[in-house]
Amino acid sequence: MAKRAIKSNTTKVDNGTAILGTFTGKCCDAAVFNNNDMKLDRELFEKLIDSDEYKDAMAHRYYIGFLGHPEDPNCQDFKDGCIVMTDMEIKDNDEIYGTFDLIDTPVGRVVKSFIDAGVEFGISIRGAGDVDAEGNVDPDTFIFRGFDLVAFPAYGDAVPEFLEIAANSDPKYKKIKAAIDKNIKYIKSSTAIEEIQANLNPHSAEYKKLEARKQNIGVEDEVCPECSDKDMEEITAKKLRCMTEMYMAECAKNQRLEKALASTRVELRAVKADCERKIRSLKRITASQNKLMQTRLDKVTASYNVAIKNNSQLKDELHATDHKFEKIEASKAALQEKNSEIIKELETVKNNNLIYRQKIESSSAEIENRDVTISELREKLNKTVVASTNAKERASNRDEEVRNLRSQLSSLNATIRDLESRVVASDEMLHEYQQAYADFYATALGTSVSGLLVTASTSVGELENLIQGATNTSNISAMPTYGYDEEDDENLVGTPIDVVDDLDDNNLATL
Repeated sequence: MAKRAIKSNTTKVDNGTAILGTFTGKCCDAAVFNNNDMKLDRELFEKLIDSDEYKDAMAHRYYIGFLGHPEDPNCQDFKDGCIVMTDMEIKDNDEIYGTFDLIDTPVGRVVKSFIDAGVEFGISIRGAGDVDAEGNVDPDTFIFRGFDLVAFPAYGDAVPEFLEIAANSDPKYKKIKAAIDKNIKYIKSSTAIEEIQANLNPHSAEYKKLEARKQNIGVEDEVCPECSDKDMEEITAKKLRCMTEMYMAECAKNQRLEKALASTRVELRAVKADCERKIRSLKRITASQNKLMQTRLDKVTASYNVAIKNNSQLKDELHATDHKFEKIEASKAALQEKNSEIIKELETVKNNNLIYRQKIESSSAEIENRDVTISELREKLNKTVVASTNAKERASNRDEEVRNLRSQLSSLNATIRDLESRVVASDEMLHEYQQAYADFYATALGTSVSGLLVTASTSVGELENLIQGATNTSNISAMPTYGYDEEDDENLVGTPIDVVDDLDDNNLATL
């Protein structure tokens, strides 16, 4: 399908002397990469021209260009502006053509002075957008801000033609304007008007006057019969002078164009050589990239084959895993059932533990009371040991009795150890302990404990009272004392003897 030319809406404004001339010609080429190794393709310009932003900007003549690119693509410092874009068109060969008014600003007059000196300015697009690795500008992110006049355009042949609009102060222009104003009513030929228009700027007031005159006459009208021969000669002479001046201007313009053409041909040859060099470089890069991509493709293919093999193995493993999972699920159900039973058992054990804890707390209180009793008993036993130590110094004649007491003390120690091991177990151990204590205490006092009613609730004090009230069945008094010794001049104080000395460390530890 052939590409059609796309032309944007053109806004023409007659600003009188505000326009010094117009630039018309090629601006870009969507089919090739520019000198900056970037490509702005046809799609980019089609989207640009179809956008509402572009249409609105063209309607308000917002695309103001500068002499040289400003650093900021969105520059709004229009005091440095010199051209305004009035039209843009995409040709069938993807070349972009545009039309620009050269404005009578300080910078515009500088441009005009350079042009009068023979400088031919190029045109270059100004905008911003994302660029991929190959140099293609993304149409969706590109922001267009107009064109600027430059000395070295991005496209070597982007050098538009400049058509001057003479200022009112130009003497030559004044003569042409006066001749047209005076003789326009006598022009009866559309062909003649078109010949004159070909030498004028389409934006000039004179061009528009001739265009209006052409609409009011036929293709070829006869000369007005009222005009005299003398008037016709004067008209013809003026026409000849005007045509001569136009011809001379066109000759000068043609010479400039020939020079520009020669310069363009030189630039084209340089561009062609540069393009051939870039093409060779691109071919080398493409060949290298193709080789690299082929190597990567081989590696990816090998990896893909390995992945397929691994995938088959993974499927088998997955099947086995699913079978194991089913077994695990069955085991899980059985474990959950057992877990429920265990939970019930734990609840039962918890309740039993609560009962046992209450019993233990009760027993602990009883044990604490018993520990107090044992502590008191040990304190008394310690006192007895001290007393026996003192008595040992004075009772050497009572060795036989001491041996008996030691035997009894050894029995008592065994009984105490037995009682301590049974205190925590039951009330029966307490009863036996009290009974053993009663036997010991009665023996020490030389009394009999037969017939005494001793129970687990009998306190130590009650037990002592019962024993002391019993009948003395030994030749040892209940409270033995030592009297006066004739061989000693001193009176010895009597000391009760409950136990004897010479207790070893193990017995003391037990007590």
